[in-house]
Amino acid sequence: MLILGAGVSAPFGVPQGARMIPNIQAGLSADRNFVDGTEGRLAYELERFVRSTFSSNSQFWRQPYFGAVLSRHWDSVNRTLDVGGINQDLRRLRNLCGLLLNQTSETIDDFIVENPSYSDVIKICIAVEIMKRTYDLQGEKISPKSLEVRTVSAKQRNWIHLLINLIRHGIRSGTVSPENKIKIISFNYDGILEYVLDRQFENTESQYDHYTNYIDIVHPHGQCGNLNVDAISSPFQLTEWASGISVVNERNVGNAEPRR
Repeated sequence: MLILGAGVSAPFGVPQGARMIPNIQAGLSADRNFVDGTEGRLAYELERFVRSTFSSNSQFWRQPYFGAVLSRHWDSVNRTLDVGGINQDLRRLRNLCGLLLNQTSETIDDFIVENPSYSDVIKICIAVEIMKRTYDLQGEKISPKSLEVRTVSAKQRNWIHLLINLIRHGIRSGTVSPENKIKIISFNYDGILEYVLDRQFENTESQYDHYTNYIDIVHPHGQCGNLNVDAISSPFQLTEWASGISVVNERNVGNAEPRR
Protein backbone atom coordinates (compact mmCIF):
# COMPACT_ATOMS: atom_id res chain seq x y z
CA MET A 1 0.00 0.00 0.00
CA LEU A 2 1.18 3.49 -0.89
CA ILE A 3 -0.15 6.58 0.90
CA LEU A 4 0.23 9.93 -0.88
CA GLY A 5 0.01 13.33 0.79
CA ALA A 6 -0.37 16.79 -0.68
CA GLY A 7 3.36 17.20 -1.31
CA VAL A 8 3.37 14.79 -4.25
CA SER A 9 1.38 17.25 -6.38
CA ALA A 10 3.53 20.26 -5.47
CA PRO A 11 6.09 19.66 -8.28
CA PHE A 12 3.21 20.04 -10.75
CA GLY A 13 2.33 23.44 -9.32
CA VAL A 14 -0.61 22.40 -7.11
CA PRO A 15 -0.29 24.31 -3.81
CA GLN A 16 -0.27 22.41 -0.55
CA GLY A 17 -2.91 23.08 2.10
CA ALA A 18 -1.00 25.90 3.80
CA ARG A 19 -0.31 27.64 0.49
CA MET A 20 -3.97 27.42 -0.53
CA ILE A 21 -4.93 30.06 2.02
CA PRO A 22 -2.85 32.99 0.66
CA ASN A 23 -3.47 31.86 -2.92
CA ILE A 24 -7.23 31.95 -2.52
CA GLN A 25 -7.04 35.23 -0.61
CA ALA A 26 -4.98 36.77 -3.42
CA GLY A 27 -7.41 35.50 -6.03
CA LEU A 28 -10.38 36.97 -4.21
CA SER A 29 -8.55 40.24 -3.54
CA ALA A 30 -7.79 40.61 -7.24
CA ASP A 31 -11.53 40.92 -7.80
CA ARG A 32 -12.24 42.95 -4.65
CA ASN A 33 -13.36 45.98 -6.66
CA PHE A 34 -15.86 43.79 -8.45
CA VAL A 35 -17.20 42.44 -5.15
CA ASP A 36 -17.56 45.91 -3.64
CA GLY A 37 -19.06 47.40 -6.76
CA THR A 38 -21.52 44.67 -7.65
CA GLU A 39 -23.63 44.32 -4.52
CA GLY A 40 -26.95 46.03 -5.12
CA ARG A 41 -26.55 46.25 -8.88
CA LEU A 42 -29.56 45.85 -11.09
CA ALA A 43 -30.60 42.30 -11.91
CA TYR A 44 -29.74 42.63 -15.60
CA GLU A 45 -26.13 43.64 -14.77
CA LEU A 46 -25.67 40.61 -12.53
CA GLU A 47 -27.32 38.40 -15.11
CA ARG A 48 -25.00 39.72 -17.80
CA PHE A 49 -21.92 38.78 -15.75
CA VAL A 50 -23.15 35.32 -14.80
CA ARG A 51 -24.34 34.63 -18.33
CA SER A 52 -20.92 35.68 -19.70
CA THR A 53 -19.13 33.05 -17.59
CA PHE A 54 -21.20 30.38 -19.35
CA SER A 55 -20.89 31.79 -22.87
CA SER A 56 -17.17 32.62 -22.74
CA ASN A 57 -14.50 30.39 -21.21
CA SER A 58 -12.01 33.25 -21.39
CA GLN A 59 -14.34 35.38 -19.27
CA PHE A 60 -14.75 32.55 -16.79
CA TRP A 61 -10.96 32.08 -16.68
CA ARG A 62 -10.49 35.77 -15.82
CA GLN A 63 -12.86 35.59 -12.84
CA PRO A 64 -13.20 31.90 -12.02
CA TYR A 65 -13.86 32.32 -8.29
CA PHE A 66 -16.90 34.53 -8.74
CA GLY A 67 -17.98 32.79 -11.92
CA ALA A 68 -18.11 29.40 -10.18
CA VAL A 69 -19.66 30.65 -6.92
CA LEU A 70 -22.28 32.86 -8.52
CA SER A 71 -23.21 30.31 -11.18
CA ARG A 72 -25.08 28.43 -8.46
CA HIS A 73 -27.76 31.11 -8.64
CA TRP A 74 -28.40 30.80 -12.36
CA ASP A 75 -31.27 28.57 -13.44
CA SER A 76 -30.18 27.52 -16.93
CA VAL A 77 -33.49 25.75 -17.61
CA ASN A 78 -35.76 28.69 -16.87
CA ARG A 79 -32.96 31.19 -17.59
CA THR A 80 -33.61 33.10 -14.40
CA LEU A 81 -31.27 34.59 -11.82
CA ASP A 82 -31.59 34.60 -8.03
CA VAL A 83 -30.35 38.14 -7.41
CA GLY A 84 -30.85 37.85 -3.65
CA GLY A 85 -28.72 34.72 -3.52
CA ILE A 86 -26.00 36.37 -5.59
CA ASN A 87 -25.88 39.44 -3.34
CA GLN A 88 -25.66 37.19 -0.28
CA ASP A 89 -22.70 35.32 -1.79
CA LEU A 90 -21.05 38.59 -2.79
CA ARG A 91 -21.19 39.68 0.87
CA ARG A 92 -19.74 36.34 1.91
CA LEU A 93 -16.93 36.59 -0.64
CA ARG A 94 -16.03 40.06 0.60
CA ASN A 95 -16.04 38.88 4.22
CA LEU A 96 -14.06 35.78 3.29
CA CYS A 97 -11.40 37.87 1.62
CA GLY A 98 -10.78 39.71 4.89
CA LEU A 99 -11.02 36.56 7.01
CA LEU A 100 -8.34 34.78 4.98
CA LEU A 101 -5.88 37.67 5.37
CA ASN A 102 -3.22 36.71 7.96
CA GLN A 103 -5.31 33.65 8.87
CA THR A 104 -3.93 31.56 11.75
CA SER A 105 -5.16 28.22 10.38
CA GLU A 106 -2.25 26.09 9.19
CA THR A 107 -4.03 24.55 6.20
CA ILE A 108 -7.15 25.21 4.14
CA ASP A 109 -8.73 22.10 5.68
CA ASP A 110 -8.15 23.58 9.15
CA PHE A 111 -9.75 26.80 7.95
CA ILE A 112 -12.87 24.93 6.85
CA VAL A 113 -13.14 23.20 10.23
CA GLU A 114 -12.80 26.54 12.06
CA ASN A 115 -15.10 28.45 9.68
CA PRO A 116 -17.82 25.98 8.66
CA SER A 117 -20.25 28.61 7.35
CA TYR A 118 -17.79 29.31 4.52
CA SER A 119 -17.23 25.64 3.70
CA ASP A 120 -19.24 25.60 0.46
CA VAL A 121 -17.52 28.70 -0.94
CA ILE A 122 -14.02 27.63 0.12
CA LYS A 123 -14.44 24.23 -1.52
CA ILE A 124 -15.33 25.95 -4.78
CA CYS A 125 -12.20 28.10 -4.37
CA ILE A 126 -10.13 24.92 -3.88
CA ALA A 127 -11.60 23.55 -7.10
CA VAL A 128 -10.64 26.79 -8.86
CA GLU A 129 -7.07 26.54 -7.54
CA ILE A 130 -6.75 22.99 -8.86
CA MET A 131 -8.22 23.99 -12.21
CA LYS A 132 -5.77 26.88 -12.58
CA ARG A 133 -2.80 24.56 -11.84
CA THR A 134 -3.83 21.58 -13.95
CA TYR A 135 -5.58 23.24 -16.91
CA ASP A 136 -4.67 25.93 -19.43
CA LEU A 137 -6.80 28.34 -21.41
CA GLN A 138 -6.09 28.04 -25.13
CA GLY A 139 -8.30 30.38 -27.09
CA GLU A 140 -11.75 29.58 -25.72
CA LYS A 141 -10.92 26.04 -24.62
CA ILE A 142 -9.90 25.08 -21.07
CA SER A 143 -7.96 21.82 -21.42
CA PRO A 144 -5.61 19.74 -19.21
CA LYS A 145 -1.96 20.72 -19.15
CA SER A 146 0.74 18.33 -20.39
CA LEU A 147 1.49 16.85 -16.99
CA GLU A 148 2.92 13.61 -18.39
CA VAL A 149 6.24 15.25 -19.29
CA ARG A 150 9.55 13.72 -18.17
CA THR A 151 10.59 16.70 -16.04
CA VAL A 152 8.33 19.07 -14.15
CA SER A 153 9.05 22.26 -12.17
CA ALA A 154 12.70 23.30 -11.86
CA LYS A 155 13.70 20.34 -14.06
CA GLN A 156 12.58 17.93 -11.36
CA ARG A 157 12.07 14.37 -12.56
CA ASN A 158 8.43 13.36 -12.82
CA TRP A 159 8.04 11.06 -9.82
CA ILE A 160 5.06 9.28 -11.39
CA HIS A 161 7.40 8.04 -14.14
CA LEU A 162 9.57 6.49 -11.43
CA LEU A 163 6.51 4.89 -9.85
CA ILE A 164 5.55 3.44 -13.24
CA ASN A 165 9.03 1.94 -13.61
CA LEU A 166 8.78 0.28 -10.19
CA ILE A 167 5.35 -1.18 -10.91
CA ARG A 168 6.47 -2.47 -14.32
CA HIS A 169 9.39 -4.17 -12.58
CA GLY A 170 6.92 -5.74 -10.15
CA ILE A 171 4.82 -7.01 -13.06
CA ARG A 172 7.85 -8.56 -14.75
CA SER A 173 8.98 -10.21 -11.52
CA GLY A 174 5.49 -11.53 -10.79
CA THR A 175 4.97 -9.58 -7.55
CA VAL A 176 2.35 -7.29 -9.12
CA SER A 177 -0.63 -8.71 -11.01
CA PRO A 178 -4.39 -8.23 -11.40
CA GLU A 179 -4.74 -10.58 -8.44
CA ASN A 180 -2.13 -8.72 -6.39
CA LYS A 181 -2.66 -5.05 -7.15
CA ILE A 182 -0.82 -2.04 -5.78
CA LYS A 183 -3.20 -0.06 -3.55
CA ILE A 184 -2.75 3.71 -3.42
CA ILE A 185 -4.53 6.05 -1.01
CA SER A 186 -4.24 9.65 -2.20
CA PHE A 187 -5.19 12.54 0.06
CA ASN A 188 -4.91 14.90 -2.90
CA TYR A 189 -7.98 16.41 -4.52
CA ASP A 190 -6.41 16.49 -7.98
CA GLY A 191 -6.30 13.68 -10.54
CA ILE A 192 -2.73 14.16 -11.74
CA LEU A 193 -1.66 10.64 -10.78
CA GLU A 194 -4.42 9.02 -12.82
CA TYR A 195 -3.78 11.36 -15.75
CA VAL A 196 -0.08 10.52 -16.02
CA LEU A 197 -0.64 6.81 -15.48
CA ASP A 198 -3.25 6.76 -18.23
CA ARG A 199 -0.86 8.33 -20.72
CA GLN A 200 2.44 6.76 -19.77
CA PHE A 201 1.90 3.32 -18.25
CA GLU A 202 1.56 1.63 -21.66
CA ASN A 203 3.99 4.01 -23.39
CA THR A 204 6.56 1.30 -24.08
CA GLU A 205 7.31 -1.47 -26.56
CA SER A 206 6.70 -4.07 -23.87
CA GLN A 207 3.06 -5.06 -23.57
CA TYR A 208 1.20 -4.02 -20.41
CA ASP A 209 -2.51 -3.88 -19.72
CA HIS A 210 -4.16 -0.64 -18.64
CA TYR A 211 -2.81 0.55 -15.30
CA THR A 212 -6.16 -0.07 -13.58
CA ASN A 213 -5.47 -3.79 -13.93
CA TYR A 214 -2.50 -3.41 -11.59
CA ILE A 215 -3.33 -0.38 -9.42
CA ASP A 216 -6.30 0.61 -7.23
CA ILE A 217 -6.44 4.32 -6.32
CA VAL A 218 -8.71 5.77 -3.66
CA HIS A 219 -9.30 9.46 -2.85
CA PRO A 220 -10.93 9.35 0.61
CA HIS A 221 -11.39 13.15 0.70
CA GLY A 222 -12.77 13.46 -2.82
CA GLN A 223 -11.37 14.27 -6.25
CA CYS A 224 -11.73 17.36 -8.41
CA GLY A 225 -12.60 16.13 -11.85
CA ASN A 226 -11.06 13.61 -14.22
CA LEU A 227 -8.21 15.07 -16.25
CA ASN A 228 -8.46 12.18 -18.69
CA VAL A 229 -11.92 13.10 -19.90
CA ASP A 230 -12.72 16.62 -18.69
CA ALA A 231 -12.29 19.84 -20.59
CA ILE A 232 -13.84 22.65 -18.55
CA SER A 233 -16.93 23.85 -20.37
CA SER A 234 -19.01 25.35 -17.56
CA PRO A 235 -18.59 26.87 -14.08
CA PHE A 236 -21.03 24.19 -12.93
CA GLN A 237 -18.23 21.62 -13.26
CA LEU A 238 -16.28 23.30 -10.48
CA THR A 239 -19.27 23.35 -8.15
CA GLU A 240 -19.67 19.63 -8.88
CA TRP A 241 -16.01 19.06 -8.01
CA ALA A 242 -16.44 21.03 -4.79
CA SER A 243 -19.46 18.98 -3.74
CA GLY A 244 -17.25 15.88 -3.58
CA ILE A 245 -14.62 17.40 -1.27
CA SER A 246 -14.73 15.98 2.26
CA VAL A 247 -12.72 17.39 5.16
CA VAL A 248 -11.93 15.49 8.36
CA ASN A 249 -13.80 16.87 11.41
CA GLU A 250 -15.87 19.18 9.23
CA ARG A 251 -19.13 20.43 10.69
CA ASN A 252 -22.12 20.57 8.38
CA VAL A 253 -23.80 23.92 8.90
CA GLY A 254 -24.89 24.65 5.36
CA ASN A 255 -24.08 28.06 3.93
CA ALA A 256 -25.51 30.23 6.68
CA GLU A 257 -23.99 33.61 7.35
CA PRO A 258 -21.44 33.60 10.21
CA ARG A 259 -22.45 35.15 13.49
CA ARG A 260 -21.30 38.71 14.17
